[in-house]
Amino acid sequence: MSDRPSRSHHSPHRTGTRTERRIVKIRFTHRLSPARIAARLGVPTSTVHRVLPD
Repeated sequence: MSDRPSRSHHSPHRTGTRTERRIVKIRFTHRLSPARIAARLGVPTSTVHRVLPD
């Protein structure tokens, strides 16, 4: 018996690549806040915060 990592092998609820690209594009073209981007795209603000670079 050996130890196994607890990290999941896949992420079924991951934000889609297209949505991530739209978030980044809106951020840099319109300079909107994460809350406004979330309202525009219909996603949670926490998702926008997670996608945007620091």
